[in-house]
Amino acid sequence: MTSLGAILSGPRTARQSLWGPLLCEREIVCLYGAAGVGKTNFVLSLVHALLSPHPFLRWSCPKPRRIKYLDPEMGRDRFGERLQKIVDYYQSDLPDDCLDVSFPEDFGERAYPNIYTDEGKRFIWQECQGRDLLILDGWLNIDRPLSRFDDDDVRWQKNFPFLKRLTRYGTTVLIIHHANKSGSYMGTSQLRNGVDCMLELTALPRQDEAMRCALRVDKARHFGHPDTESLALTHHFSGMWEWELMSEHQASKIADLETKGLKAKGIAEALGLTLSEVQQVLSRTRKPTNYATEDIF
Repeated sequence: MTSLGAILSGPRTARQSLWGPLLCEREIVCLYGAAGVGKTNFVLSLVHALLSPHPFLRWSCPKPRRIKYLDPEMGRDRFGERLQKIVDYYQSDLPDDCLDVSFPEDFGERAYPNIYTDEGKRFIWQECQGRDLLILDGWLNIDRPLSRFDDDDVRWQKNFPFLKRLTRYGTTVLIIHHANKSGSYMGTSQLRNGVDCMLELTALPRQDEAMRCALRVDKARHFGHPDTESLALTHHFSGMWEWELMSEHQASKIADLETKGLKAKGIAEALGLTLSEVQQVLSRTRKPTNYATEDIF
């Protein structure tokens, strides 16, 4: 038991960042998005930043981290091709011993480890020894039911204490998850309740060969504005990422459509925004009326 006085006056441990405020030591973070939105390219660019001095988006990583990456979907060849493109773009010299990946081909005829089983938990626990970050890229293929009775709620109730135990022993957990048809993440609502941070990637309209998406903070337990502001992202074929605040991105789009003669309602329909969102941007960007200084009454 801890007394109130000890809670208020005792020493506090500051959050130690892995990547800005979004990914910190001893926390569970979930990134989700629809298929094809760019989740894996996003995560591999984050991995590169965690191993190199190059920042990713608006944040830098304070120091290189030791990463365990579970990849039940891509395989060694495609994983290597994607990561190599990022390394070539930045001309990076990454440490050889800081990233360890488990690919499907590593297990031959055996099934990929299932975190829902005791055997899968033992495998993950052993692989995470001395690792700062565990990346579970493909939660649906890492957390698999054993019978029709093992629904999402049942599996999360067994998996969550294990993930929390990993964090208590110093390993941050990053879950990469799929979105459902409605745009939210698949599975139980208990997942959102349990994680410390929830990030969403959604597609933005493409104007050229570059891939565009938005990064939104769906839940933030330990940080707030301005770090929770949504970002508009552009991922180029070369491997480079560009970003701007979503508010600035929307303002430029709205201003462009207004110069083409669209009214607020038409702009809202074209950009998928509400009428009030468009009107708020227009009210901020329009210059105030200059009235005559003489008495007009």
